[in-house]
Amino acid sequence: RRTRDVDRFDAFYQAYITALLGGVAVLVLADGLGGTRATSSPGRLATSALPVLGLVAAVVIGAGLRSGSRGGPLVIEAPEIRHVMLSSVPRRDALRGPALRQLRFALGVAATVGGVGGVLATHRLPGPGGAWVAAGAACAVATVGLAVGSAWIAAGYRMRPAAATALAAALVGLAGAELIGWVPFSPTHPMGAMGIAPLHLDPTLAAAPVLSVAVTAWGFLVVDGQSVERLAGRSVLVAQ
Repeated sequence: RRTRDVDRFDAFYQAYITALLGGVAVLVLADGLGGTRATSSPGRLATSALPVLGLVAAVVIGAGLRSGSRGGPLVIEAPEIRHVMLSSVPRRDALRGPALRQLRFALGVAATVGGVGGVLATHRLPGPGGAWVAAGAACAVATVGLAVGSAWIAAGYRMRPAAATALAAALVGLAGAELIGWVPFSPTHPMGAMGIAPLHLDPTLAAAPVLSVAVTAWGFLVVDGQSVERLAGRSVLVAQ
């Protein structure tokens, strides 16, 4: 009940400050990027930008894997762990609410950040502004959905931190190899393809939402398998 009781004025004030700071950040970034249009052809721009976005997606997903192997990404308060997680209440029922709230918040932030990235892209890149905003938001949402789902899977199967780090390094390494031209395709290629859709429609971009939904659903189904000890350790660190 305590966490559900939100003071409306306080919430409005926080939203106001967030919107104000976000608007200032957008104006500063837009001014830094300038309004000069890129002179390269759309195909060349797409070839250059796609692996960069794929590398960013790999880093975000890798961070999710490492977080899940260390008790994240859920943060449950210590009293709730003692009295709910250790009771006869099914663990999935206890974790379903926090997991859905976390996913809703993460996707909302991702859509906002991705949309802002699309707005900034319109200052330099060819294509309609609405298409860039939609592509940026879709790319960010798919990437963050994969990251949250991967973290839930790593936590649900109690993946060892060393294994999660190795898998994250492999993802980032393959994305980096695609960036420098060593490999033609990496696992995060569809996310990059979705982000540059206004420049070039790569058929692989259709795989991004499918992968994101599948991994997120899988993680939600197994999130109840995570270690209570790791959850408790996470709650103490966050409280500190």
